[in-house]
Amino acid sequence: AAGGCVLGNFITAILTIIILQIVLIDPASNTSFGVFVATLYTGFPFTVISQLSTGPMLDMIAPVDKKGFAQGANTTVMDFSNAISPWLLGICADNIGTEATIWICVGISFLAATINFPLIFAKQLKRKPPPAPEYSRPMAGEDSELIEKALRGEWVPREFLDDLFESRLESGQKFLVIPYRTYEEDKPLLKDFRKMAGEDFKFIVGRMTEYLTRVQDPEYRTAIAKQFKVSQPPDEELEHLKSDLGRWFADYMEDNGYFMDEVPILYKQMIMRAFPPVNTSGEMTADNMEQILINYIRVMKKYLKDEENAGFINAFAGRQISAGTRTGGRQKSV
Repeated sequence: AAGGCVLGNFITAILTIIILQIVLIDPASNTSFGVFVATLYTGFPFTVISQLSTGPMLDMIAPVDKKGFAQGANTTVMDFSNAISPWLLGICADNIGTEATIWICVGISFLAATINFPLIFAKQLKRKPPPAPEYSRPMAGEDSELIEKALRGEWVPREFLDDLFESRLESGQKFLVIPYRTYEEDKPLLKDFRKMAGEDFKFIVGRMTEYLTRVQDPEYRTAIAKQFKVSQPPDEELEHLKSDLGRWFADYMEDNGYFMDEVPILYKQMIMRAFPPVNTSGEMTADNMEQILINYIRVMKKYLKDEENAGFINAFAGRQISAGTRTGGRQKSV
């Protein structure tokens, strides 16, 4: 809107100069008159851009309960100016001449463009971006604070995310898509991620077991399979997620001592070992839903077992160190 205002002022000045030069052609002819008329009526619609842009700008900055007042005041000023300016310019033309008066109008237009130019950089007058798609923002009735936290890449309880997933599934809305941040952005939070891994794995196993009980009902499976297709994000969004995850994984490996020039098959073998197949059909259907859940639970239980073993090993190592310290202390005291 601010850009339109400045552009309208500038066009008015340029058009006025062009028309003035046509009028000054001597002697006048049918051709010059035709050019004058064509230029005037072709360019005139563009000169009102500055006037039309004031309304939208006022709407952007005026409080909701003052928009009517602001628009009314704007219209009053515009109408008053339109009423008095011809009279003032007429007096000016009588005293200093028509050509000089027109040049004054040109100067006023350029001055208005100069005065309004800083408005282009005003944040309040910037065009608002289109609303984010529903799969990347909180919806009405949802906990916007936790969702925004998840979208920033911070840890939120897995139970909240699963409840949100189920709620959107049942209402036919798109699932919330949490973007993969870069590895460098996540690096300071990796310890927190590891700390909460056991809790997340345990919850997922429990929730998937609940789903496994529900899908014993064939009608439920069919309904969920249909709703799942509706709630999935667009294919292009899934492609972005795949690309971002791949970059994150590669950066993580490189930062943790794995060589990028290693034989690719080795890393592929490691990935396949860490992520066994859950569903090879490419989509979830009523027929394969139960098996997908079983496979997913199996993978999560493996991770949960590894997490528990790691905790046991760390605790055992801590006890050994503690015992060794006590023994060493007794030996020193002897």
